Amino acid sequence: MQEIIGASLVFLCNEKCEVLEDYGVVFDEKIVEVGDYKSLTLKYPHLKAQFFENSVLLPAFINAHTHFEFSNNKASFDYGSFSGWLGSVLNNGGAILENCQGAIQNAISAQLKSGVGSVGAISNHLIEVNLLKESPLSAVVFLEFLGSSYSLEKLKAFEAKFKELKDLEDKKLKAALAVHAPYSVQKDMALSVIQLAKDSQSLLSTHFLESFEELEWVENSKGWFENFYQHFLKESNFKSLYKGANDYIDMFEDTHTLFVHNQFASLEALKRIKSQVKNAFLITCPFSNRLLSGQALDLERTKEAGLSVSVATDGLSSNISLSLLDELRAFLLTHNMPLLELAKIALLGATRHGAKALALNNGEIEANKRADLSVFGFGEKFIKEQAILQFLLHAKEVERLFLGGKRVI
Repeated sequence: MQEIIGASLVFLCNEKCEVLEDYGVVFDEKIVEVGDYKSLTLKYPHLKAQFFENSVLLPAFINAHTHFEFSNNKASFDYGSFSGWLGSVLNNGGAILENCQGAIQNAISAQLKSGVGSVGAISNHLIEVNLLKESPLSAVVFLEFLGSSYSLEKLKAFEAKFKELKDLEDKKLKAALAVHAPYSVQKDMALSVIQLAKDSQSLLSTHFLESFEELEWVENSKGWFENFYQHFLKESNFKSLYKGANDYIDMFEDTHTLFVHNQFASLEALKRIKSQVKNAFLITCPFSNRLLSGQALDLERTKEAGLSVSVATDGLSSNISLSLLDELRAFLLTHNMPLLELAKIALLGATRHGAKALALNNGEIEANKRADLSVFGFGEKFIKEQAILQFLLHAKEVERLFLGGKRVI
């Protein structure tokens, strides 16, 4: 059933990042019309209508990269360096996965309360899938492959698990694939997973150059990873699985791929992603990046390469909150550029660009987009020129959340 909602300020989250005053939306499952609120109520006098004073109406957020499976973690992993963190994950990660259903449910609730309507969930064990199906969230679940040596048996088992995930697809849950990282997936195995994605017309995701240790290893087969394989995987005289970053990038030609992190990717590497990968999207997780490598994504570099950036929370393996609002504030504080400009990048990174990365028909307030809408209330009306920044600084919990036109909060 159609209805109308409006607010003092409406963030369209379109390419221009327009902010409109006293606007409204007519919607059912999809957005029917956008316009001046009073004009809409006169045009559609028979529809239920509600206006939110001192509030912001905007698209529901898209959290394009998170790991629900690690939602049990609080202080089991080491922060301050990527190498220390990765070692602690391998030592302690198994215990975190035990009895994690309640923690995953809490994590899903945290997404909804922060105004998130869609997620990109990286999964190794599919523990979270049924909980996601039962929730109001739309989810793209990326089944992740790891394997530093070739194993046909492992590949067949992975393909069978992916078929299980495909069989669970419905209107709001889609199956996708992930190649973990250049240091953890043997090239022939990676190519097989990428071919599986092409054959099934699935999205892909990969962690890419999130640490100096990874960069040093991929480019020169030197550094911390020299001992990593022997210590953790009992493999000696190991060399990089790829002939540099470009060799890794080139595998993803003719795919739709999310490259996650990228802080240590050179301008040349980013331009190669842009030129070689059919549909390439960058995801940044600023809180995680600060805890592990201490380095933020170079936004000037990504702009020069012509790549858009989405902002995501990563998982509680490298964060203390799965609120995307907290993550957007972290984004504001970890990049040195004019705040008003940065606020627009952050907002679009959690809406329009996230939707494009996950190939979803939402993330903007526009006719025929899915009616994933949120309303945040405040004690005062923000000045239009400051509105996006003030919203990001002060928003804590969504007041109304509509997903596919249905009110869920």
